[in-house]
Amino acid sequence: MPFLLKKQRKMKLKILLYALFFAAATVPAYPQAEIMTKKKDIGDVSSMITKVVISGGDAFVNMVLEDEIERNWTVSPYEFCDMEEFERLKCDTNYFFLIRTKGQYGKESGPSVEFLSLLRGGPKAEKGIDGMPEVISLPFRTAEDDDGRCMAYMPAFINIIQEHVPRVTKSDISAYTAMKSYSRLMPGCFWDEIVFAEEDMSPETAAYMDGNYAGKGMRTATDEEINEILEEMRPGTIVSYTIIPEGGKFYFKMLVSAEDYSLFYYKKQRIPKKQAAGFSKSEIRKIAATKKDGR
Repeated sequence: MPFLLKKQRKMKLKILLYALFFAAATVPAYPQAEIMTKKKDIGDVSSMITKVVISGGDAFVNMVLEDEIERNWTVSPYEFCDMEEFERLKCDTNYFFLIRTKGQYGKESGPSVEFLSLLRGGPKAEKGIDGMPEVISLPFRTAEDDDGRCMAYMPAFINIIQEHVPRVTKSDISAYTAMKSYSRLMPGCFWDEIVFAEEDMSPETAAYMDGNYAGKGMRTATDEEINEILEEMRPGTIVSYTIIPEGGKFYFKMLVSAEDYSLFYYKKQRIPKKQAAGFSKSEIRKIAATKKDGR
């Protein structure tokens, strides 16, 4: 994943990407330095064929991914392929690849988060997929996910990836740095209600939100209700999503529009040792202010 600023280089932890291979076995990549993804390397993504790699042992994830690609992938021509074909073509610059990968941060004992990565083929792939120019790697579930919560969000994940493409093809910018820009609440995103999954914040934060913002368009709900909101693409509604790996070093928070599946907010944070991971009271205040400010 590319990098721009010297300060960021000091802060950024190395990430190891793992390609999912057949029955969920992982093929480790080499430790990856921050490499700038040049506009010239990925600027023609919309005119090239994207190979959607169907691999790994979770057949249900693959089925949902395939279905969503067939219904909504429009940013480029696409074809499905298996891991064997990916291995044959990964060094070919005529192809981009949408592939499930696993990331391991720092001193973690193993991969903690699974990503949807859009990468370009090239000669450096021979030594590992971490050498491939990256358009985006979007976290979508923990590496050992067993609750299937990510499935309802798959239309949003695919849309977020496609909306992200123009942002990284217009200038020489890292895929990682471009994603960090979403850590600021996106202006111009109108909402009537933000619904947080109960598991995405601590009971204390939920109580704080209920006590200060009840009736102001912010509340908690069960996964079942949020799934319904996403399925019906409820107008004016934003929903939360978190990826908190057990034993991991970092976790991810997102706010996604149920109406058009656009990304409203994205943040990666270190998992705290003395408090619950999830949306914080300070974030609730900032989010509430976007409605008060009329944005």
